[in-house]
Amino acid sequence: MLENIFLTIINMSTAASIAAVIIILLRMLIGRKIPKTFHYAAWGIVLIRLLVPFSVPTSFSLFNFIPSNGGEIRQQINMTGYEVERVSRNEIAIDGTRVFHRDANASGEIDDRVNVIDDETDNETVTDSTLPQNGRITSDNNINKQRIVSVIAYIWLVIFLILIVFGIYAYLKTCRRLKTAVLFNDNGLVNECSSKLNFKRKIKIYTSEKINTPVVAGIINVRIIIPAFLVNKSDSNHLKYVIIHELVHIKRYDNITKLLAFFVLCIHWFNPLIWISFLLSQKDMEMSCDIKVLSAYKSDIRSDYANSLLNIAAKQNALIHGGLLAFGESSIRDRIKGIMKFKKSGRLIKIIATFMLVALGFILLTNRQTDDTDRGKSAVADNTYLNEQQEFNNEKDEFSELKAYAKVMEDLLANSNFQYMTEGQMEEVLNTLPEIVRDNYRGIGRIESSGSGYILLKCKKGAKGLPEGTRIYEVTSISTKLSQKVLEDSQGDEICRFPTGMYVNYYNNKDIFFIAVGEKSANMSQIMQIEVFQLSGLDEYIRYAKQAKERGSFIFNSEIYPRIAVSIMIDGISPIEYVQIAETFAKDMKEKLYNLEKIECDTNTLVRTGIEVQFDEDDENFYELCLLSDGTKVIHKHKENGRVIIDHDIYDSIMNIVKAKTAWEWVELSEIHDIVRAEMRMKLGRNSEEQVQVVEDAQNLKELENMFSNAKYCDLTGCPFTAKILLTRRDGKIIALQIATDSCDTMILGTSAAYDYGPEPRGPGVEGTVNRQEVLKRIFDKINWERT
Repeated sequence: MLENIFLTIINMSTAASIAAVIIILLRMLIGRKIPKTFHYAAWGIVLIRLLVPFSVPTSFSLFNFIPSNGGEIRQQINMTGYEVERVSRNEIAIDGTRVFHRDANASGEIDDRVNVIDDETDNETVTDSTLPQNGRITSDNNINKQRIVSVIAYIWLVIFLILIVFGIYAYLKTCRRLKTAVLFNDNGLVNECSSKLNFKRKIKIYTSEKINTPVVAGIINVRIIIPAFLVNKSDSNHLKYVIIHELVHIKRYDNITKLLAFFVLCIHWFNPLIWISFLLSQKDMEMSCDIKVLSAYKSDIRSDYANSLLNIAAKQNALIHGGLLAFGESSIRDRIKGIMKFKKSGRLIKIIATFMLVALGFILLTNRQTDDTDRGKSAVADNTYLNEQQEFNNEKDEFSELKAYAKVMEDLLANSNFQYMTEGQMEEVLNTLPEIVRDNYRGIGRIESSGSGYILLKCKKGAKGLPEGTRIYEVTSISTKLSQKVLEDSQGDEICRFPTGMYVNYYNNKDIFFIAVGEKSANMSQIMQIEVFQLSGLDEYIRYAKQAKERGSFIFNSEIYPRIAVSIMIDGISPIEYVQIAETFAKDMKEKLYNLEKIECDTNTLVRTGIEVQFDEDDENFYELCLLSDGTKVIHKHKENGRVIIDHDIYDSIMNIVKAKTAWEWVELSEIHDIVRAEMRMKLGRNSEEQVQVVEDAQNLKELENMFSNAKYCDLTGCPFTAKILLTRRDGKIIALQIATDSCDTMILGTSAAYDYGPEPRGPGVEGTVNRQEVLKRIFDKINWERT
């Protein structure tokens, strides 16, 4: 996007530069013979070229005589974009795919059934498919060009923004200085000056001691501000000249033109010709304005007007006007010379100048007309691009579902360098599969530079898919200890077997195969977990994983250490959220924990927060954050019973990371009070409808408040927390409770604070013999607790 904008600006700047050179040459050759107004108007052509990105092609455009490679350039941009699109989708192949995955016992199996058989292992197969060398070089060159353009485009954008910010700052600074200006009682002076220009618009004049030269301020509410010394010391004629000069600016909308000129200067800052054009146009604007003032008088006022300009110029300082028009600015010596040499132009000169201006507009504001040869070249180039793009789109349409799954899985990785397999590499993998799969299923392959990757297959259009109810299970060889995946139909009859050692999963709800290839990398370890959730339809976990990544954490165990592991219960799912911590920070923390004094404690009574610090894969080096029954913060080393560590600094530093990077939330029972409304929401199954009931009866609300506020801490359990109760307090705050819907009287406040609100001896809950779930069923009598 930015690259395209930048290339368009380059084209605009090039066309404007040609126009600027023509105008500069005309100024040098015939500048003295034609009115200054013509000079100023001619710069409008350059301004239009710098602002408008399109034009009409004509046969009389000057650009017809300038060599152009528009068709070739357009094709190169198209093809470069196409190559980048392919790379963004990782469609450049990687050589040397290793087909079989050696770890057949990875987590995420669909079926736990394991049989034992005696068989021999299959050997690994290695492919050696490569891209054509010339194709790779062309692709790399195009991509490198695109990267260079991208870097330059970002540099252009940064400097453009800096210039814009500076301009806005200068403009606002000047406007603040002018806020103290006082309305000037002109006694009809403005009307008198306006009549000389046939100017009907009402303009107010202000005076200010903050400026040393007259300026035009405002865009909609335009006003003239003149320095106080000019009002106090100047005679009325000098004041008239100043006012007429500023009225000419306003009548011609020079205040807006100058802002536009400054804006295009910021856009085309890299072009020195545009800077020159800007300075010359400002000079011509003032000189043409001077000529207009002189022309407004029948008598000769050149000497008086020049003296007025000199008096004001002598008073000027270094004030930056931020784009406002100032009477005494821009090339005083040249303006004085122009004033003293002024002669009114005859009608013939004006007609010639007008004709020249119109002619310049026609030849410089129109574009080169493309002839048949160019159109043919462009058509051939475009068709080449379109044919390749259409071929790409057809493939995208056929496997769009699989590509979408692959994108979701890889987007959840911290760093992904997967690319698409070549057709040859895919065939190598397919040739190793059972015949029924090889003949009827096709898909996409994704592979890393290390050779680790995966393929996704779906049934081809018109091909025979697997029977409904097909399932996959794993068998293990007694002699080799290697596993093998087997497909069977709904009757338990075997359909086929996959090669020994190959990691395969089949999702019959989607009729999709997932097959791992190559050595298992860190990324593939995560992919093999993500695919189970993604292809099984557990979208709530995928959504949560995306949110976790945005926070800077991850929920799929990638075997990255050291880290903080946080157990979460939210919206009926129970992910573990991981946050990687810096090696130096972890090393320092580990040493401190090892050297700190340990206090005797009954670790069976600890309240676990669900937060663990895991320094490495050895669980002997796991530390968990806990609470004593009185709320004291303690750190407990895993498998070390009877002792805890108390260090609030370490405890709080870990807790700060958790709160910043995860969705972990701990809510105390003391938050439950003054309840005025209770709402239960229950969804017992993924496909079941959510049931909702609201209770506002005071007696029932009081019973709920007493029951929940008197609960006791307990550990997070594996209960299905598929019901939620929203308690609204009198102050408007809502407390969310996640309620277990099995036989346990367990609830969670926040995401991790687990409490048992049931009676003894079933757990550490409140005293009594009444099953508290029965209380909930009685109060929320419209909710059906039975699973169907």
